[in-house]
Amino acid sequence: MRRLGEVVGDAGGVVVVRCVEGFEPEFDVSVYDEGLDRVGETVEFFGPVERPYALVGELEGRVEDGSPVYVN
Repeated sequence: MRRLGEVVGDAGGVVVVRCVEGFEPEFDVSVYDEGLDRVGETVEFFGPVERPYALVGELEGRVEDGSPVYVN
């Protein structure tokens, strides 16, 4: 597992994640919480190339603002 980033907000059915520096965007990748429970998948990226934001959709779990999330 590698860290995707930190949850920074909820945008009505999707979660906004600030990616870690150097993360290369990958679409349709499963996203997991700290307990390794699947919470959704990456559906969109936006913002600066060096450190983009990711939208995680198809939410299956609940994640709080400030929570780290991971991809496999």
